[in-house]
Amino acid sequence: MNQDFNITNVGYYKRDNEMNVTVDVRPSRLNGNHMKFQKLQTSEGFVPKDQCINLAEPEVLDNGNIEHYLESLLNYISIEGFGEQKPRFVTNKAFMGCLASKPIKRKVLIFRYMGIIFISFEKRERKSPEQYDTVYKTRKRASAVRGYTHGANYAYYLTRESDDEKIPEDYAKSGCKAVMKCDISTGYKEDLVFYSAEIDALNESNQHIELKAIVRGTEDAWFWKSSICTFYWKMLFGGCSTMLVGDRTGAKKTPDQKTYVEKKTGRVRDKETGEVIDQRTNTSDKDFPAYSLCKIEELKIGEIFEKMEKAKQKEKVERENLKPTNDIRFEEWSLEEGKERVRHFFRQVKRVCRYPAMCILAEEDQRRKGFWNFETVNEQNETIQEFVELVRTKMDIWKTNFF
Repeated sequence: MNQDFNITNVGYYKRDNEMNVTVDVRPSRLNGNHMKFQKLQTSEGFVPKDQCINLAEPEVLDNGNIEHYLESLLNYISIEGFGEQKPRFVTNKAFMGCLASKPIKRKVLIFRYMGIIFISFEKRERKSPEQYDTVYKTRKRASAVRGYTHGANYAYYLTRESDDEKIPEDYAKSGCKAVMKCDISTGYKEDLVFYSAEIDALNESNQHIELKAIVRGTEDAWFWKSSICTFYWKMLFGGCSTMLVGDRTGAKKTPDQKTYVEKKTGRVRDKETGEVIDQRTNTSDKDFPAYSLCKIEELKIGEIFEKMEKAKQKEKVERENLKPTNDIRFEEWSLEEGKERVRHFFRQVKRVCRYPAMCILAEEDQRRKGFWNFETVNEQNETIQEFVELVRTKMDIWKTNFF
């Protein structure tokens, strides 16, 4: 029996801010800037400080509509169909990645229609600035806004068609997605999951590439200990061969600024705002500018487990030699454990969602690992009603177009 997931690419589309789609539009292609940048990197791994790329300007607003309920994928299906074989499940990469990597705390909506089981997270609205009613929430919001700008400028630097091309003002209001299918079966009969996956870029061989700009890059305290699990499953379900990890600098300490060292992570933070201060922007030997790209590292998906083990061994040696480390523990996870989480969920869904037009609200049991609580509800239930109506509308169009 084949125990490996078989993930294949079906097609592409571009969605606009209203989730309308244009089929066969591919993600942007890498422009070669990552290779030029890497050639500038010295033996220490960083570019000279005058070659750093400013990621703070222009400010890029994350003002696009949030996609709810697989809407753009359902629009794609109504136009292009499923190809040669109708799947058993329809969802998106975000759900698949979360399912494989960690316990899910959000409510999950399940609806069976025309013999297919549609699965989506519950609707989540974007908060307005007025809703951030505490100092902590306001700071967290400001940090997220900065992070979006830095990530957007990093991605655009690597994919723009010319050096003088400006990032569009409506950058956040559209995006390219791949349409994927994954066979999660462990037996001889296929069990297909049909899903959409937002893709950052393509390389010269048309392979999917993930782009991430992170303060300190792979040297970040959380990278190998916690973040890498989520990154791995995003890459796997996105069919990505490589992640280009950009090391971006953080904030620069001002002369009169009061700071403290966070015990768990070893990070230096501003006492008033809580913002992380990047000490590399204050040392005489490097003195990098704040909020700037100073290094790009290629991380291939096939190297992740080996490099994670090296990071574990490196910390072990440092602790034995009494060198300072942080208190974050390595998360315990494995490829097979993640795959089994995915299979186990879908097996349970098949068991409980057996009849036409069944509507189910699902929540993962936070006390019992891998167990889910399923509640059968009416189509008029306020949590699932909008999702049901959307699926019915789009699938009725699909039926008209293809039968």
